[in-house]
Amino acid sequence: MPYVDPIKNQKCQERYRQNNRRRLNAAARQCYQRDFVGVGVFVSQLKQKYGLTLDEYAALDEKQDWACAICQRETKLRLGVDHNHKTGKVRGLLCQGCNVALGQIESNEELYQKRLVYLHVHAD
Repeated sequence: MPYVDPIKNQKCQERYRQNNRRRLNAAARQCYQRDFVGVGVFVSQLKQKYGLTLDEYAALDEKQDWACAICQRETKLRLGVDHNHKTGKVRGLLCQGCNVALGQIESNEELYQKRLVYLHVHAD
């Protein structure tokens, strides 16, 4: 690796920051909004939609061993709050795939039964 003069390198970095200040600041704002404001939005939605505090959500997550309540798989993404749409009662935390599938089952149980029959008929 070639020798890089630290003083010259530092001057290049300063010049780059000056020339690209707007772009760098915009990127920093995006990171701030994603990392910090996103958590605030999540916390307020937990309270408004489900009546849960962040501590209650964390306790439920820990009770489920940090995995989906249906498929038992851990995910890098935050688990969604599953709730009864009629009563509002929280049932558990689900991964996105299970949450979507459960929503489809609840919306049309007859169609779900037809899908099961189809899979059974076409099983290899």
